[in-house]
Amino acid sequence: MIRRAILGVLVALTAAQALAVAARLPAACAATPEPLAGLVSWVLAEGRPETLPAAILGLSGETELPVMQKAYRNPATHLVHAVDVAIADERCELVFVLDDIGNVTTWVTDASGAIRRTFHLSQGENEIVPNDRYVSEYETVKTYFLEKVPPP
Repeated sequence: MIRRAILGVLVALTAAQALAVAARLPAACAATPEPLAGLVSWVLAEGRPETLPAAILGLSGETELPVMQKAYRNPATHLVHAVDVAIADERCELVFVLDDIGNVTTWVTDASGAIRRTFHLSQGENEIVPNDRYVSEYETVKTYFLEKVPPP
C-alpha cells in the first residue's frame, strides 16, 4: 500500500525542533548511525503522519500502524519516492518506497539501513522478493533521501 504525498518543502530544523525530536525517539532510534540518524530525525520532525499496514512491518493483524512520511513526486515522470519512519512500540524501522506508476518496490530496513524485507507490487500483485533483487534501486532511493536531509 502506498500513500502519495504532495511535494514536500525542505525546512532546516531549529535547535528546539531537534531537541523535541530527540526527546521522543525510542532507544532503537537513538542508536541509529549517521547519516541515517539525520534522516530519521528530519522525517520525524518535518514529515506528515501516515499509516502503514502492520504486515509491511512484519506484524500480524490487519491493523494500520502510524508512521511519519516524507514523499516527493516528480510531476513530469510521476515517479514517487517516499520514506516512512515507524517508531510505535519502541521500534525504529525505515520504509523506503519507489512507486513508478503502479510498479512499486518497498524496502523495510532497521535503523542501520539493513534491509529486512523487500516487497514488489506489479499489476496488482504484491509479493515478498529476495532482498538482493532490487538492492541497487534501494541504494538509489536511500541516497535520494540522504541528499535531501538539511545540514545540521
